[in-house]
Amino acid sequence: MKTQTLTNFLTIAILSVAALLTGCSQNQTTPEETRTETAEAAKKVKEESKEAAQKIEDASDQVKDQVKAVAQGAKEGWNDDKNKTRTIDINSASQADLTSLPGIGKTEARKIIKARPFTTKHELVSRGILTEDDYLKLSDHVTVK
Repeated sequence: MKTQTLTNFLTIAILSVAALLTGCSQNQTTPEETRTETAEAAKKVKEESKEAAQKIEDASDQVKDQVKAVAQGAKEGWNDDKNKTRTIDINSASQADLTSLPGIGKTEARKIIKARPFTTKHELVSRGILTEDDYLKLSDHVTVK
């Protein structure tokens, strides 16, 4: 963020100097015109910076999602044999047990524990703890007793 602010400042400064030099060499630009041109250039830089920051944030979110997917895939592949034969009771499972489920990290495990008791396993979706897609990944691995 500091780098972006510095870049914006330098861009505005360069545009201002360029406008000033252009005005001095042609002797046709008034200080008011220079101020207006500089203000418009700064406004444009600000808008483009906001757009660039949003694109960077969106890309960062996509990378985070992909990294999480890779980690979950590796975890699911590693624990594949265990998960096929084992079901976990979401009302009594430990945080460690819950995080062994596909798509469940520590945050989701804590939410599940905090929301207990459950009468059906689909309450994980209806109570807003998991999305329907995430629920479908683990529904065969959980039970409610």
